[in-house]
Amino acid sequence: MSKSVEKRLAACKVIRITCKGADTMPLSAIKELQGQLKSLSTENYEKLKALIIDLGFSFPIEVAIVDGKPLGVIDGHQRLRTIRNMVEKEGWKLPDNRLPVCWKYCKDRKEAGKAILAAVSQFGKVVEDGLYQFTHDFKIGAEELKTDFDLPDFDMEEYLAGFGAGGTGSEIPEDNQDIDEGKLAETENECPKCGFKW
Repeated sequence: MSKSVEKRLAACKVIRITCKGADTMPLSAIKELQGQLKSLSTENYEKLKALIIDLGFSFPIEVAIVDGKPLGVIDGHQRLRTIRNMVEKEGWKLPDNRLPVCWKYCKDRKEAGKAILAAVSQFGKVVEDGLYQFTHDFKIGAEELKTDFDLPDFDMEEYLAGFGAGGTGSEIPEDNQDIDEGKLAETENECPKCGFKW
């Protein structure tokens, strides 16, 4: 889809669907299961809404199937709540009033609950060097990181002080002061101390 079409859709307040699931379900038929397990602050709602407007609805809602029938959402509660609010309170249009879904077959309600906890768990942690390389590879700027995303358990302010708005990213961290800057040019873009490549 061209950028001009994307802009026209956003101007008309039409939510783009940019993924495909195993099926689709009417927005009104998708039931929430997690209750008050997680909250969505106004700030994070606005970030998520902005991402949906920018990238489209990009990930199917995962729905538990118990005894051959949809029970409710396993993964995607915040996206579902955001879409509902956009449609019901902010005048956005959802094509056919349906969302893409994928199925998670569960033997019972308890297994569905465990699947919800598995979905909200985050086992991998974002690390500074990895984030720096990732944002460089995908050309994602420091301002976008700060305003558009929420990376749990990651000190974004400290990171941005070295690599973003507060720093140039070229300063040598205190724990690497023993590296001879002159020899860095000879390393073919690899830190001689830790092996980080740039």
